[in-house]
Formats: sequence, C-alpha cells, structure tokens
Amino acid sequence: MRHSVLLVLAIASCSTRPDTTTAPADAAARPAGFELSDMVCSDVATASLNLGDATPAPMSGCTPGLIAVAMNQTTQWTLRSEGLKTGDSLIPVGAGTDVAAGYDVAAFVLDGPGAAIRRVEGETVVDLVQGEELRDARALVRIGGSLYVGTPRGIVRVSLSDASITTVREGLDVLDLTVDDIGALLVLTSSGLSRMLPSGDDARLTRTDIDATRIAFDLTTAQLLAVDGRGVVQRIDYGTLVPEGPDSRPVQHGEMGPFSESGYILAGAEYWPHRGSTPAKYPEEILWGFYPHEGEVFEGSAAVATATDAAVACAEQSYAALRAWIPTATEALGAAAATGKAPRFYLWVNDYSQADDPFPAQMRQAKLWYWARDPAVAGRIPGYFKWETVVDQKGECHWPEADQAAAFLREDRRP
Repeated sequence: MRHSVLLVLAIASCSTRPDTTTAPADAAARPAGFELSDMVCSDVATASLNLGDATPAPMSGCTPGLIAVAMNQTTQWTLRSEGLKTGDSLIPVGAGTDVAAGYDVAAFVLDGPGAAIRRVEGETVVDLVQGEELRDARALVRIGGSLYVGTPRGIVRVSLSDASITTVREGLDVLDLTVDDIGALLVLTSSGLSRMLPSGDDARLTRTDIDATRIAFDLTTAQLLAVDGRGVVQRIDYGTLVPEGPDSRPVQHGEMGPFSESGYILAGAEYWPHRGSTPAKYPEEILWGFYPHEGEVFEGSAAVATATDAAVACAEQSYAALRAWIPTATEALGAAAATGKAPRFYLWVNDYSQADDPFPAQMRQAKLWYWARDPAVAGRIPGYFKWETVVDQKGECHWPEADQAAAFLREDRRP
C-alpha cells in the first residue's frame, strides 16, 4: 500500500490514505530533492515563517503505519496506525484518517470510519464532534476557527467555537484538500481540481486537469504539489493555475508581507478607514491584508475597498519600524509571551487622511497592545500583539513609541 506524507502548515494538513497501491517511481522521474525508498514519501517545503529558521528536509523511509503529518510553528504531529506521535509521546486516538494543526500544542484528528473529530491538547484527547456528515471523511484542513472536512459526499465545516457542522458544498467525492496562499480551498476529486473560498463561493482556476491522488500547497515557493498514483511528485507553478484579480491571488503591490524576526511573527495587517465624521465600522469596512485592493483576497476575505495611498505609505514606515524594534525587545516580549500571549503581531493602520479635522469621535492613538481572544477557542491562536499605527488628517504617520511599547510589556503581563 502507498503511504505519502505531505508536511503542512498550521492552517492546513494533508494526510496519506492507505487505499492505493504503488510501485517506486523510476529514478529519472523523481523530483529533485525527494528521496524514494520502498515506500513513497513526499513533503511540502515548509515556510520558515511558520518554523523559525528551521526548515525540515524532505522526509524519507516512510513506513506502512504512517498516515499523516501536520505541524505549526511550535509542534509536529505524526499520525500513525498505532496513535498520534508528538515528541516522545505516542497518544492513542482511535481510527485516524487525517490530522490538522491547531495553535501551539493542539491538534485535531479526523476519524472517518467513526464519523468523528477528536481534539488533542498535549496528551489529552477529547471528542470535539461526531456526526454522520463526517462518515468516511478522508481529508481535514484548518482555516482560522474552522475545520474543513472532505468526504465522499462533499465538504463540511466544523466550528471550533461550538463544534457545529455546516455544509459548504454537496455532490463532491473529495479525495484531498489543501489551502493556497490566500486562504482558499483547493479541492481534489476524481474529476480534477477545483477551488473555492471558505464561504463556499467558487474561485477561478485556469486549469483543472491535474493528474493526482494527493495535493498540497507549498507556501515557500507558491507551488502546488500533485502526487500521482505512482507516488511521483509534480511541482506546478500556482501562477499558471489562477488568474490575477478578484477572488484569485493577491497582486504584489510592495515589499510588506508576513515575516519572522527573533522568534516573533508578523502575521498580517488591517486598515481601518475613518471617513468624514464616522469611525470605521467593524467588521464590514475593515480592509485586511498588507496592500488591500478592492476585490482582492487576503486570508479568504475579499477587500471591500482599496486602501488610500497615505495609509499604505504610513503602513510601510510603521512596518519597517516594527521589524527594527522587535530585536531590541526580545527579553520583554519573552516575558509577556510566557504569560500565555502568542508570539505573533498584527499591523493595525488607522487611516484619518479622509476624516474631518477635528474628528468628533475619540481618535485612536498609536500604541502597542495585546488583543486576547475572548472567549478562548481551543486550537485557535489566543491573540495578537497589535502594532497600532495612525495616519492623521495632515498625512503625518505615527507608530508606537519605544517608551510606550516598553511600558506596556513591563506592566501588562497578564495572560
């Protein structure tokens, strides 16, 4: 039986399925960088953004008991026929068909035969949800606070907040799922490849005829990995599969983007456009992404407008200041993170460039603070450090001052 392993990020996991037979591929057909032994074993070159400076080498020497691997920025889980392995621990989890990574030491194990999903936190296993909608499910990925499950009947979404199950798409015999660089689902069926936003809305592809039994997305290279029935891994430039524009993939408008610095991650950005006398309305007017353009998608959400030039210019200055500041504050950040705060940042940009002066409502100030998820949701990130930035009515840019940031980290160390 064939057992492939696709190594994945926190938002997505791709598992092997012990349901096909294969012979080792010819050496001439082997993709560069992959080792093939008696069993076929492939990986996704995991982005350094999610694993600090350590990027795993391709895995080799797969064994028949191996089912799936998932990992995030802190932990790796290997799902085997005898249980879920993390570090030196082997945790009994029942019949597993896939595993997805939560935040920190949380993982989610799919039990297709048992129509269930179990949550693993450390070495504790609890039932998250059970339902006939999950019967014989094969594939599991996580996007934010939801698990997306591929079944022989379609795709369902499981909320991590209340474990409710909702139907995303019916009438698909799903072989595998993965997530691309904007948080859209890539769905592999016997008919080929399709793509949809987490809402279930279709997203465009220019090509669907992928010869594969397994797929994964490599965020490091923006390539789709397609593993065929013989275990041969094909790397496909994702730009040849999706058109530019709304509901496709973001256009690169500048140099800002997620980064890892001294063990801390800047995960994203948000723009709050305050216009006239009215503060920005949350969430409908908030623009997500580093360079929001109307219709373009960031983490599964399409921007409702385009960020102003003044806001983007200010964001770029604040972004550079944050990147320079983090290495100077690692001791204080470490003390704050030790209380349960996640080592992750979000760039928040308040845009008053089109607001009345004076602004009748209280204006937000540039500062460092921490947003904590309340209530907490198991397996989701507990919060973010917010690097809050302001571009005022005169177009002047303000970002957190070092004294304020230091005072916050010194005084506010509550979980």
